[in-house]
Amino acid sequence: MLTHSHARSRPAEILLVEDSPADVRLVREALKECAIPHRLTTIDNGKEALAWLQREAHHADAPRPDIILLDLNLPGLDGRRIAAAIRADAALRHLPIIMLTSSRVPHDVRELYQIPVNCYIVKPLGFERFVAAVRATVEFWLGVATLPE
Repeated sequence: MLTHSHARSRPAEILLVEDSPADVRLVREALKECAIPHRLTTIDNGKEALAWLQREAHHADAPRPDIILLDLNLPGLDGRRIAAAIRADAALRHLPIIMLTSSRVPHDVRELYQIPVNCYIVKPLGFERFVAAVRATVEFWLGVATLPE
């Protein structure tokens, strides 16, 4: 059982920005047995994700996520541009960004850590490894790490 660094008064808010329906299903599966009470919001394109994060238009009441799981290659705005926009926004820059991507390109890894993202994970191949990686990452960021309110 995971020990929590602090008690939560509400379920954690997780934002998944992912355009692959198969990967969305895998993340949902990984979180089914997550030790952290949570609520998952999924958005499948970069432009909509940024509007949601910045609470624009019909997203005015969007909950602030506790962590963001972000794919690199997205329609509209890619993950690189979303991460840079988050870091440039004073209301958002404290949010942990976990890149969850298929890219193993060293330039991508280096560039994203310079933005910076908090973590860069190459999507593991195989159901069990993918599920284990996502669950461990979420449980670390929401159950072990201390995050700002």
